[in-house]
Parts: sequence; C-alpha cells; structure tokens
Amino acid sequence: MSKFQMITLVFMFSVAGLVTACADTKPYVHNKSEFDRESVSFAKGVTNRSEVTVCFQKHGTMSQAIVDLAREECASFGKTAVFREQTYQVCPLVTPVAAVYDCVGETATSGFGSQGGFNVFDLRRNTQ
Repeated sequence: MSKFQMITLVFMFSVAGLVTACADTKPYVHNKSEFDRESVSFAKGVTNRSEVTVCFQKHGTMSQAIVDLAREECASFGKTAVFREQTYQVCPLVTPVAAVYDCVGETATSGFGSQGGFNVFDLRRNTQ
C-alpha cells in the first residue's frame, strides 16, 4: 500500500468517525433479534413484549423522551412500563446507554413518580 493510499484511508476513517460522533441520535427501542433470520419474529414484528430496551446517548438526551418511548412501546401491547435497570452492555457504541423496562399488566404501578418523570440515570432497582 502506497503512502498516498494510507493517508487517504486514514483521512476517510477520520471523517467517518467525526460524522458519526456528531450525529444527532435520538433514543430508540432496541430489538436485538431484529436482523436475526432464525428469530420467530423476524420480518413479522413483535406480537408481545415483556420488556423494552431504549438505547440513547447520555449527553443531550432528555430523560422524559426515554420514559415516553418506553411507555408508548409497552402501551402498544396494553401494558405499563416499569423501570428495571440501566446498562452499557446491550446497545451499540453510538448510543451506548440502555434503559431497560419491564412491560407489565395494566394494573401495575408504573414507577414513574407522581410528576410523570423518572431518572433513568439512577442505577438502583425501582422497588415501587
């Protein structure tokens, strides 16, 4: 590989890294089996959900947006979202933080507090 090709390659990876680092990534629902062709729900969509994982960037993401996304996803199955944990072991590097919620029956306590907000950055288990 010539010196010019090496410099071009390094430059292209640097630009690609800067573009993805500065990208405005909004929180989203992570579906780990979305591209797994062996999955029962592949290309059919999710028919029932016992938990929902919301991936997001810690800086620049409002906690209310994460809570709302989890609530909407569980509500689409007639369930309520209850915060379980926060982890860094599920989501990709661009959105490394995962807020994991359990989707439970409609009579359960939501755990979001009386104001409708919940601090997803709190690592302690919700015991409400």
